[in-house]
Amino acid sequence: MRTSKVLVGSVVAIAAALQIGIAATASAAEGESLSVAAVALDPDGKNLLVDVLYTCAKGSEHKSLSVTVEEAAKKKAAEGEEPPPATTGMGTAPTGDESDPEMQKLTCDGTEQRRTVTVEPDDEMKWSKPGKGIVKVAFSDDVLFRTEHHGVQWIGLP
Repeated sequence: MRTSKVLVGSVVAIAAALQIGIAATASAAEGESLSVAAVALDPDGKNLLVDVLYTCAKGSEHKSLSVTVEEAAKKKAAEGEEPPPATTGMGTAPTGDESDPEMQKLTCDGTEQRRTVTVEPDDEMKWSKPGKGIVKVAFSDDVLFRTEHHGVQWIGLP
């Protein structure tokens, strides 16, 4: 029960921290969809928390979600110079876990599910606060079925 309250609290905090609401949705198989509901920095300011809404067809074999974020360039390059590298990161989260009673309900049963995916920055990079970039979400076993949203903005959690 505690895990459920923490997850719900995190989702509410993410939604409250957003300055701009976003909605990007993809669908492939009948009854399947992916959307990005919210993005925010975690309280430590280290990782991004991406709130994903998904529906996978009853009986499908999707085991996890994959989220990739590429932050927009923080600074413009001087004329004739290369721009500084953008912060990028990736995170995954299971769509269900039979060993965890709280996660058993997060399965492919044809209903809309909500999952918060933690995206860590690559190497020693840091996310900007506030930041802006591209968020891509896919089922890990079907990367061709994905949603991609440009210009997503995030701020830090209180």
